[in-house]
Amino acid sequence: MAKLPDLVNVTRLDALKGQYLTEYANLELELVFLFTYLLGVDPQKSLSIFSRMTNTRSRYALVDDLIRQSQQSEFRPFWLGLEQLLQPIDQFRNNLIHWVKIPDLKTMKFEIRPMRNFAESNNQTPPITEERIEDEWETLVLRKFLVHLFCNFLATAEHQKRGALREIYLQRATDQTLEALTKLQATS
Repeated sequence: MAKLPDLVNVTRLDALKGQYLTEYANLELELVFLFTYLLGVDPQKSLSIFSRMTNTRSRYALVDDLIRQSQQSEFRPFWLGLEQLLQPIDQFRNNLIHWVKIPDLKTMKFEIRPMRNFAESNNQTPPITEERIEDEWETLVLRKFLVHLFCNFLATAEHQKRGALREIYLQRATDQTLEALTKLQATS
């Protein structure tokens, strides 16, 4: 049986990749909570369905269908914006999983590149570096929190109340949405 690598040989890049993928799994869990609420079933059943869907496009399409068919369909524009914000995160996660770690001979640091490109001299694909994972991790955490807030908003009576919070969720989610929610919270 193959032995796991000694932790001494794990690079900072490996550790950051692991942290990012763990946080991405937490984003998926937030999506399960939203899915559970929209389906109206117990979490175990919801998780069984959600985990069998192996690509995000199918998951997002199902969430969209459930929102359209729900009593909260007026908040669909928010979901569509949120889905658009999540797509680059999904792509970055896929790159982390499917690309390979290689040394950059100029900087003497490891980076992650597509397998088909790392031997090409004219490679234009930007590599994934430690710094890039850190930047992308911050975006992931903020977008995961936005999914969490949206689920909580739908699951409580807040969506029935008139006011500034409801108005935010009636609009398409953007990069400025979390800032607007934060300002609203500060004035409450």
